[in-house]
Amino acid sequence: MDIHAQGLSYFSHGLDSAKVEATYQNKYVLIEFYADWCINCKIMDEEIFSIQEIKFIIEDKCIPVKLDIKYFSSMDVADIYDVKVYPTLLVLESNGTLIHKIVGKKTYSELLVEFIDLPRHPSVTKF
Repeated sequence: MDIHAQGLSYFSHGLDSAKVEATYQNKYVLIEFYADWCINCKIMDEEIFSIQEIKFIIEDKCIPVKLDIKYFSSMDVADIYDVKVYPTLLVLESNGTLIHKIVGKKTYSELLVEFIDLPRHPSVTKF
């Protein structure tokens, strides 16, 4: 059985719209900061986010948004949340409140632990 599938299904209408969608679906927003030149970002995309279990857990709890740091708007968001390393994943409430920050390349097991403990609904509890 092949446990790899397509990577995460990223919300393509921008961060502000993702926050609205997260409110509507009662989910978190997951921001993945990446760069084209970032080898670890590519490894995460190809080897980790394509694993069905990771994809399911993240998409069940979050609206994923991918921000390329080569754009000024993405750099502004990175500055707000003090993002200095790529990849960095931020879990936010729909109002932009930071819930959890995951910095650097993670293995399947490490990322699974990060998301399995995340409550299903943002309104239930906070880290």
